[in-house]
Amino acid sequence: MPVYLRRIIFWLFVLTFLTLGPALVLYTAGYRLDPSQGFIRTGVISLSTSPRSMRVFIDDEDTHEKTPHVFKQLLPGEYVVRLEKADYLPWEGTLNVDSGKTASIQNLLLYLDSPVQELFHKDIQALSVHPSGGLLAYLVSQAGWNELWLYDLASGEHQLISQSLQIQDEQDVEILWSPQGGYLAIFDPGSDPTFYTATGEPLQITPPSSSVEHISWHPETDHLLYLGTALGLQQYDLIAGTIKTIEQTNVSSIQLDASILSFYDNGTQTEVQQLINTQKEVLALLPRETYELKVRDDNYLLLENSKGVIILLEIHSPDPILLERKATTFDWLADRDLLVYSDGSEVNMYNAHSGETTFLTRQSLPIESVLWHPIGQHVIVQDSADIQTYEYEPMAEDRYVTTLLDDIDVEKWWLENDGQTLYLYGTRNGANGFFKRPLMKDVLDFEL
Repeated sequence: MPVYLRRIIFWLFVLTFLTLGPALVLYTAGYRLDPSQGFIRTGVISLSTSPRSMRVFIDDEDTHEKTPHVFKQLLPGEYVVRLEKADYLPWEGTLNVDSGKTASIQNLLLYLDSPVQELFHKDIQALSVHPSGGLLAYLVSQAGWNELWLYDLASGEHQLISQSLQIQDEQDVEILWSPQGGYLAIFDPGSDPTFYTATGEPLQITPPSSSVEHISWHPETDHLLYLGTALGLQQYDLIAGTIKTIEQTNVSSIQLDASILSFYDNGTQTEVQQLINTQKEVLALLPRETYELKVRDDNYLLLENSKGVIILLEIHSPDPILLERKATTFDWLADRDLLVYSDGSEVNMYNAHSGETTFLTRQSLPIESVLWHPIGQHVIVQDSADIQTYEYEPMAEDRYVTTLLDDIDVEKWWLENDGQTLYLYGTRNGANGFFKRPLMKDVLDFEL
């Protein structure tokens, strides 16, 4: 080969190396050539879900990948991600991929695409769920008398407890389980409460010496019951059979764990008082109203007054009033100190740690109730037409909304303790009934 030709080949190799070498280095480092911007660094999309093995579509194209998966070397920009799996409701969201960064969807919870299952037909006046979530106590009226029943969710069996309850006002009657579910109390304001064991055996308790305004169980001790009367707070020990009136209490007093909470009208304000042994402390001063304790969680108290205003207090704080809002429905997530509440038209969330309020949604239909999913990733909202879930923190650019049911006029609903089943009582096709809607069928395979 002539010398000049060898020199040409040599310099062609040198030129190719000088041209392609940096490009290969940049390519390996995650850079791509954009005609309008030159070399730009790519980004990443990381996905994990429960359940696993959700099919991934990006911009309507099947990637033939399943979660969990990491998509690398994506040019910066917006991508529409859709996740699908047989028997599950799909999820879709827009992710913004930035240069050199990871757009992440982690621990995304998806719900079963499952029909509502009817468990039984009955016109129920009141109902209450056992703390375990597996037993339902409900009250029905039959031919002029009131019946108390137990329903086992696992076996589907009904047990008649009482067929002759004396109830004056069916709208106000309460059914209250003790903290561990060993006892059951039936309370109709204006009448003496009645009591049963969890197996349905009636308890003979001496009627109180004064009319009862409210009843409550000790938060931790299953056999201690408290009655709010004009004489003060009366403690019933269901095991010992003893009754005692607690000193320095009034009709508003409520037994907490190791203290007593009372509301005292001082003439200009309502004092929120805490009694420990014989020592009283004023926790907060509130407008003159009638208050009811809704939640006690460590240092937090959630109160509701007679005007439908909720007040979140942090006890032993220099500024105890954290939040004061009009609310028709609310729910407290204890392990994260999060409050979700609605005034009937919009839903907001309040973080007791940061003091921040986050707007969730506003709807034209009346919002009737809100509830945290036990995992705390979703807020479940019931309006007059359906029940939907909203992401607490948006996984993508916008919160994704999942409709769980839309064919039942719901009167009462709740979630199983593990969040895998939604139970509800309502009307479908003109008939009242008790239903369940499965949400998940597998144990979550990651920590949330």
